[in-house]
Amino acid sequence: MDRLWLLTWTTYGSWLPGDERGSVTTTTNQFGDTRVRRNSPGTDYDGAMDGLHRAARSAMKGNPVRLEAEQARVVSEQLHSTARFRGWTVIA
Repeated sequence: MDRLWLLTWTTYGSWLPGDERGSVTTTTNQFGDTRVRRNSPGTDYDGAMDGLHRAARSAMKGNPVRLEAEQARVVSEQLHSTARFRGWTVIA
């Protein structure tokens, strides 16, 4: 059986809960008594939440991590190497 996998990741602090780009975060309902997590295919993600974003940023133990070009190249090479070893096809 053929499978397609979407593998994504971010570096530390580069996409925090409550980000204006949206995020998948465990939140509570308006009454604060039910935890909600929207992380199933086809469900909406959470939009910008300024208070949550500020809280996440203030909880960070260090600066956000951004890959430089050489670091990104090494990561890309490793992902492709692993895909070849596993017999996977990298589409993008």
